[in-house]
Amino acid sequence: MVRIPSLSRRTEPTRPADDPPPIGGTTATATGTADAAEADTTRSDTTRAGVTDPATRPSPPGPRPEPPNREGGDPRPAPPPTPAGPRPRASLLATVSVITGITGALFVLSGPLAPYGIAIGVIALATGLGGISATARRHIAGRTEALTGIVVALGTMIVGSLALTGALSWLTTETDMVQQVRQWLDSQFAGIF
Repeated sequence: MVRIPSLSRRTEPTRPADDPPPIGGTTATATGTADAAEADTTRSDTTRAGVTDPATRPSPPGPRPEPPNREGGDPRPAPPPTPAGPRPRASLLATVSVITGITGALFVLSGPLAPYGIAIGVIALATGLGGISATARRHIAGRTEALTGIVVALGTMIVGSLALTGALSWLTTETDMVQQVRQWLDSQFAGIF
């Protein structure tokens, strides 16, 4: 066996004087072979402190592990991953918040239904806040949906209030945006349909 000197600061293991010499009576080192007396000082069973070297420590009783394959990996298949817990479920309040927020925005943008859109926006805001508090519990997802519902609800209420007060010239309660969009679409696609 060729002995390569270690570059670590770990002390070289020694063998107590009363242990028998290694098998064969000599040990191969980087400088050649040594006799049994010299092998006593280079045996790697114990360190100077008396602690067993992990490389030569006897294996525990039981089945012996298989050696690694040539690629260096473990030949045994890896155990399947264990689930961390139940799959997160979406918050119903967060989903309702997004749906009612978009519905309220469509009502506000229609013009004559702006007051109803504001009321739906208030409902969307309340369900969005409930969705945020529900997602604080474990295994309940939907925080982004709840935040989206809150933002859309606030926008719906602001635009609806501006439409009711007449601050927006293009959107009032007398303006029928649905009829205007339909007339615009008819003029654009008159020859197709």
